[in-house]
Amino acid sequence: MNTHPGLFRDIVHNSFHLGYYSSDALIQLSHVCRLWRQILHDCADFWTTIRIDFAKRDPSSKAAFHIERAGRKLLDLEIWYDESHTMEWVRSWQSDVVRLRLVLRGCMDRWESFQIHAYSDTINLLLPICAGHAPKLKRLDIQAYDDDETSSNRLLVPLLPRAGSDHQPDYASISVAIEQYIPRFATLFGLGITSLAIDIDFGWNKDPILTSNDLIHIY
Repeated sequence: MNTHPGLFRDIVHNSFHLGYYSSDALIQLSHVCRLWRQILHDCADFWTTIRIDFAKRDPSSKAAFHIERAGRKLLDLEIWYDESHTMEWVRSWQSDVVRLRLVLRGCMDRWESFQIHAYSDTINLLLPICAGHAPKLKRLDIQAYDDDETSSNRLLVPLLPRAGSDHQPDYASISVAIEQYIPRFATLFGLGITSLAIDIDFGWNKDPILTSNDLIHIY
């Protein structure tokens, strides 16, 4: 019995919507055969998770391609540096960081989650240009690597949740996890945080400027 091509396409489409809807599963399904890969590549959901590895070539072009193919879908951003790379190696990629941040700034209204695991120099270079509203953001995960474990890092998170009004505040529900930084949030962003985890390992006693008072001003 012959199967209508449209029916087969619907079956493949629905296979991940019903129970396999994760970025890893989509990639695995796309490896089944060329036809499955073509069907999934035509689906906007396939492109909504953007994984950036700076060890690979031209990360900004990859991000721009995903953003375009995802249509108007919400985006999950994952940016990684391998911790084994030296700071000298990381600094050689700073031009790529600058190009990437300009690409990401143009789609902040579609960020649903933002994760970055990188050296603090890279984080400090990337985040400031992304200042502004991220109205759909639900998860923020920032992990800094540092050669100097005694350094104290302070991070201004320049993101804002969806805007409300004085009479009807519309604060987002945001989960935040930050390592190796003392974060500072805008008031509206702080009011939207419903889960906050901060992990700090550097030497408190070796930095007389860094005190517990910093924690009071997190919000």
